[in-house]
This record gives sequence, C-alpha cells and structure tokens, in this order.
Amino acid sequence: MTSPIVWVVYSQRSGVIRRVVLPDPGERVIDHMRPGECVAAIPNTVLMPDGTPDMAKVRQAMLAVTGTEPPEPRCAVIRDGMVINVIMADPEIDHVEGCALVLDDEASIGWTWTGGRFKRPE
Repeated sequence: MTSPIVWVVYSQRSGVIRRVVLPDPGERVIDHMRPGECVAAIPNTVLMPDGTPDMAKVRQAMLAVTGTEPPEPRCAVIRDGMVINVIMADPEIDHVEGCALVLDDEASIGWTWTGGRFKRPE
C-alpha cells in the first residue's frame, strides 16, 4: 500500500527543497533529517504515475505549507572570485572546501564574482 503522504525535507533557513521521501509503514521522519533541515508532510498527489515526484507540484505544495516559494537549489561554486562549477546545493547547509556557494539561476563556469555580482566572461 502506498503512503497517503510524502515527506518533503527542506532547509530551515533558505527553504531549498533537499529531498522528497515516500515513507514505508513505520518509517520515522527523523531518520531522513540532518541538522538545519525541516520536514513537511504533504499529500502523495505530488507523485507522477511512475512514483517519482512532480517537482512543480512539490514546489506548489511547499508554497502552500510555508507561504514562501522554495528557491531553486542551483549554486555557483566560487573560488578566488571565479565560478569553477555549478551544482545543486543549499549554501546554508552544504559546503565545498575552500569555496563559496551562491544560489544563482544563470552563472556558469568561467564567470567572475565581484562585489556580490556575477559577470560573464568577455
């Protein structure tokens, strides 16, 4: 029997959705949480027929629960003012040694980060 709910684990501070869990009977939500994370139980109507989450529906449900649209978890990885990678992460929880993580929808490898702004290569 499929659970009537899914757990959405999200960052307590930033609201970034970290994962969606379809719990087994008797499973404990605490086993899916790490420091800095919260959980919301939402109807499993956010699942597609194959059982994977429809992230647009998950985001809509989280907006209804929290009152805030969850940010996209796309982050630029910055070392010495240069974007060296782009990953899905939460800068409030995740870390890349020797680098800064900045949420951004557009920055790409090779861009620069100066004064709180990204700049495309010329």
